[in-house]
Amino acid sequence: MSMIENLEFIRDNGIDKFLRQQTKKYECPTCGGVVCVHNGRCYECAPMA
Repeated sequence: MSMIENLEFIRDNGIDKFLRQQTKKYECPTCGGVVCVHNGRCYECAPMA
């Protein structure tokens, strides 16, 4: 994850497209929950103990 790349993407493509991309990227394919950017685990399916 690069903040500079993210900002360049937003500049070039707009915030709406960026948010759609990020939602798709970090959405759990099993339940639709949020996948952690740090460990790749879904907060709903595989909560940390």
